[in-house]
Amino acid sequence: MNAQAQSFDDYMAEAQSAADMWDYDEAIAAYDKALKLQPENTEIYFLRGYAKDMYGDRESAVDDYDKAIELHPEDSRIYHARGYAREYIYEYKGAVEDFTKFLELEGDPYVSR
Repeated sequence: MNAQAQSFDDYMAEAQSAADMWDYDEAIAAYDKALKLQPENTEIYFLRGYAKDMYGDRESAVDDYDKAIELHPEDSRIYHARGYAREYIYEYKGAVEDFTKFLELEGDPYVSR
């Protein structure tokens, strides 16, 4: 398919297919293309951050998670993912803050309601 004819959905499908095959470098490239079409799409920042995280580029993953949180601060999964990424790069205080925010948004599963 001609690159100019590809749509947002095509890039997202390409990224998901690459991620499913653990080809995170290709997934990141496809997410980059999708972001050019929808630069304010929270889900792309979250998914590209996850792909970068799995690729081992955790600092850049945190940057994507930061942007996703800026766009959608009530999405608990982003705090959860960023917390793990921060833990891997030894940002323990930030990781604890993220996990705390995740529990604030989701509720603690170990506390009866």
